[in-house]
Amino acid sequence: MVPVWAPGNTLLYISDRTGWWNLYREAAPGGATPLCPRAAEFGGPAWAFGARPFQTLPDGRCAGVPAPAAGALRACGALPID
Repeated sequence: MVPVWAPGNTLLYISDRTGWWNLYREAAPGGATPLCPRAAEFGGPAWAFGARPFQTLPDGRCAGVPAPAAGALRACGALPID
């Protein structure tokens, strides 16, 4: 869900493989790495067109806003993606 290419030919996306919509990085096929594993949703409803639950930053990190626990953002901060 919401795939985005990041610097270094890295794919960022949200997956619910753990039962929670969390943010993952995939630098090589089959190499999925969770960026901030939490019991929180980093994705919203799929029908909310144009919404982006995370964003890459110019310094090479990724920022996201999980719900329902806003405190999870403070725990994760902006995450390195490489």
